[in-house]
Amino acid sequence: VYNNTIDSQQLLLYVLRTGTGTVITVKNNVFLTPGFTGAYIAVTTGMTMDYNYYSEADSTPIHWGGTNYSLAAFNSATGQEANRRAGTAAFGADYTPTASSDTVGFGVDLSASFTTDRAGATRTVPWDMGAYEYIPNSLRLFMQAPNNTDLARTN
Repeated sequence: VYNNTIDSQQLLLYVLRTGTGTVITVKNNVFLTPGFTGAYIAVTTGMTMDYNYYSEADSTPIHWGGTNYSLAAFNSATGQEANRRAGTAAFGADYTPTASSDTVGFGVDLSASFTTDRAGATRTVPWDMGAYEYIPNSLRLFMQAPNNTDLARTN
């Protein structure tokens, strides 16, 4: 689960494993304003979390196997989220990072899995957290196709 921007006033990341299999890795995600929980992990076996950002989070933004954790307590109890960040994301209304966003340049390089953001812009090193790459001094145009798929162009 890589490079998502989750508006936690509307959604949360909910993971429920019903069987064994590969590891589920959660990295470079931004949880915006999780008023109660941004990440709800019901079954923790095979789960890893790191390099995620919690914007204006409540005191316990992670629910892990039946326990609500603060970011520091989660790291202490599990050893995970050692590279987490927290603060105010400074995103625009379209969830793109602004120049003052402290999500810019703090993600982990995942170019072995993909190289573009949600709008098709090329990700650069150091990687940004969240669904969109910060593009300085540019105009990002979004268009909606008839089948509700996003078409995007970066100038």
